Amino acid sequence: MEQTFVQPQGQPQPQGTYQPVGVPAVAPKHPGMTQGIIGLVCGVVSLLFVPIVFGIVGIILGVLSLRKGEKALGITAIALSAVFMIIGMGLGVYVNTHPDLFKTNSSMSGAVIEALSQ
Repeated sequence: MEQTFVQPQGQPQPQGTYQPVGVPAVAPKHPGMTQGIIGLVCGVVSLLFVPIVFGIVGIILGVLSLRKGEKALGITAIALSAVFMIIGMGLGVYVNTHPDLFKTNSSMSGAVIEALSQ
């Protein structure tokens, strides 16, 4: 036996879609914020890791953020990415031209490993 539900004639019909409580109905009003934040992160990463790549990516994302209306964040991402890219390249050159300053002392590391193994 199959039952079907019929809406009574006097009842109002639900209209539209259900919107859960606490969920915004529209997208955020800051479309360039994500690009700006990722641009800042890329700029900071360019200080130590592949400065030319991460620095340029940070600058491009800062420009995209600036074009989407996030003026302060875009300018900050562009400036920090450029400055950290230059510092990162200089740091890379310094480390490569002074390898004796960054060598590990094998006798000291051997002593530490020996002390830890006891």
